Amino acid sequence: NEDAQKILNEAASVAEQKIKDKFPELPAGLPTAGEKALPESQSQNL
Repeated sequence: NEDAQKILNEAASVAEQKIKDKFPELPAGLPTAGEKALPESQSQNL
């Protein structure tokens, strides 16, 4: 339902902010949560 979705979205935002506070600078080359770490040869074929 909509209320649950609102709460989950807010919780995700809070969690993301806490992570950013804890780890302010990450190298740009790291894969994000939505990506899978693939060997270089495979990632070029996506």
